[in-house]
Amino acid sequence: MTESRDMDAAVTRREFQDGVGVLRREFQDAVDLLRRELDLLRREVQQGFEVFSGRFVAALEASERRLMAELRGQVRGSEEELAGRLVAVDDQYKDLPGRVTRLEAKVFPPRKPRRRRAG
Repeated sequence: MTESRDMDAAVTRREFQDGVGVLRREFQDAVDLLRRELDLLRREVQQGFEVFSGRFVAALEASERRLMAELRGQVRGSEEELAGRLVAVDDQYKDLPGRVTRLEAKVFPPRKPRRRRAG
């Protein structure tokens, strides 16, 4: 076996520090690469979210317009139905004030004026 591959061979502090330095640089390069990839992924997700949220808001607004149009139609129909019912009630009782006046005149005849006592 060669000395560079011998795991039991002694190393100096300098060789150890050099080896650790190489590992640190490789590790830092890997971390930097991961950070760049993560940043790119974040931007892609953000763009996708913005597109999705824009479409979602547009769909909600379209649904709101459809529901409001349907609600307007329902309210108009209810107004027309109520107006028809009120006309029927009004027609039924148009002559009520006159009838009540005649009835009151029969049930409660006018009072005779009281005479004052001479005092």
